[in-house]
Amino acid sequence: MTENELQKIILQALEHDNNIFVWRNNTGCITQEHKGKKRVFKAGVVGSADIIGLIRQFNCTQCNRRRDGVFLAIEVKSSKGELRDTQEAWLEKIDSMNGITLIVRPDKDDPFRLKERIERAIYDPPCPVCEEKGKLK
Repeated sequence: MTENELQKIILQALEHDNNIFVWRNNTGCITQEHKGKKRVFKAGVVGSADIIGLIRQFNCTQCNRRRDGVFLAIEVKSSKGELRDTQEAWLEKIDSMNGITLIVRPDKDDPFRLKERIERAIYDPPCPVCEEKGKLK
């Protein structure tokens, strides 16, 4: 399965979830000639995730504290694909600001449980307050 095919499956799997709003995030540059001059247009942020979005709200599984408006970043990789340094740095930045980041690869054993796998990764982690308490112990 290619990364593009997996991205389409993820977007379709999450499009009917009223608690999650996601969209495809493209990056790159376009070169265009206009009146004899070459122009370069850059799109997106280098290293940013393939799919980004927002989670309306959910409760922490440990303390039941409500989290509202959490940023979501999903990086899609093929089974052999590796993160570039810019992608890793971007995901770490989102994590450090209490966003949720996922790296999703195809599951050849059960590709149809993708929505369940993503939702578990989104809704199961503890909130930043519980994570800090866990670090202090």
